[in-house]
Amino acid sequence: MTSQLDAGGRMAERSLVISDFDGTQTDAEAGYTSALRVLTGLDERTFASLLLGFESAIKEHPHRHGVERGGKIVASAIVDPYLRMQAIAKLILDREGRFMDPIDRANLLEHLYLSNYSKTSIVPRQRAVEFMSALNESKMVDFCVVTNARTASVRDKLYRMGMNPDSIPLHGHAQKFELGPEPAHVPEWVNLIEGKSRVAYPRRTKYFEVLDKLRRERELEWSDITVVGDIFELDLLLPFMLGCRVILLVNDNTPQYEIDFITECGEGRAHVFGDLKENY
Repeated sequence: MTSQLDAGGRMAERSLVISDFDGTQTDAEAGYTSALRVLTGLDERTFASLLLGFESAIKEHPHRHGVERGGKIVASAIVDPYLRMQAIAKLILDREGRFMDPIDRANLLEHLYLSNYSKTSIVPRQRAVEFMSALNESKMVDFCVVTNARTASVRDKLYRMGMNPDSIPLHGHAQKFELGPEPAHVPEWVNLIEGKSRVAYPRRTKYFEVLDKLRRERELEWSDITVVGDIFELDLLLPFMLGCRVILLVNDNTPQYEIDFITECGEGRAHVFGDLKENY
């Protein structure tokens, strides 16, 4: 089965569309700053000043800050409120000398994320409901969501968006952050910013296994698949390297170097959009 994007970026013939969820279908706000302040013991004024200063530093140098695995930045912090707050938390904890043991630090940040994820307000991205409904009801397209989040949390958010949470095929805990040896035919790293030491790592083995399972179940080629996401390194780099079409949904914090990379290396398979559309 073969699908193609026409000049307007719309889908033709039967294919598979895979979408990320948080940030792609929603506008997320991380809500754990108050818990972080309590952990540091800082007064509100000092904490607010540190928060503002570190956030400005991250925005000024987005390629220097991000989620790390094995000493490698696997996603820029600037692109997502959860990732941005995690990076700020690490900077504040470093400054205050708190939770310096790597295991304790990782467990704390994971706890802050999980305990506050369900408390965050759900704000659908513009036309998100129309986008998901149109693709899910299409006879020409298979549609599903692949996310790092737990499926129960996504179902709850779909319900609050006014959708039937059982109507959308969901694949949670995709582990897009985790690097691995597979797929071996994909480069271990690519340079996102020419002349700077900011590289991205497309080999996300667990994420690849999810994508490949979906592809093989439908007997598709990689070129028959379109992946939609808001974080280039997590959602789109691996699918792009595999041969999928990818659509980056940008926001005010999307690094320019990601847009430039898609523009220069997209090969007609990578697109940048500012909002969701019912048809691609």
